[in-house]
Amino acid sequence: MTDSPKKLEEIMKQVEEIEKMPFIPDWAAKCVGVFPTIREFKNDYDWKEAFQVSGADIDQVEKVIASAEGVNDGDNWEGIFKMKNGKYIFLSAGCDYTGWDCRAGGNFIEKETLNDVLSQLTLGQETRERLRDQLKDYEKDWS
Repeated sequence: MTDSPKKLEEIMKQVEEIEKMPFIPDWAAKCVGVFPTIREFKNDYDWKEAFQVSGADIDQVEKVIASAEGVNDGDNWEGIFKMKNGKYIFLSAGCDYTGWDCRAGGNFIEKETLNDVLSQLTLGQETRERLRDQLKDYEKDWS
């Protein structure tokens, strides 16, 4: 039992590292879906499909800046992501009521900077409203 404080300290360091992970989705607080790690995000069926039909590579996502979960035959899955190559993308993808196997589509726009992705030319008003709470720290950069 003499090593218990060391074990506890080690566990607390691991918890701190997990808490620093870069993905906190807007809907996590609403308990719709929780991805405490980027790995869990990348393993989510809908996000994997959204990236696939858009032509982007989910494995290249380094950080989720903002995201909004979609609904079959409804709102698209939309998000802003920092990629491993240092660039940023905005992705939007959706599917019909049968899911991703029948009628689905999407696209992504890659930009050099986050400000370029946040520009009014890249994000439409509806998307800006969906992502607004997650992007409030970047609002000053919107022009």
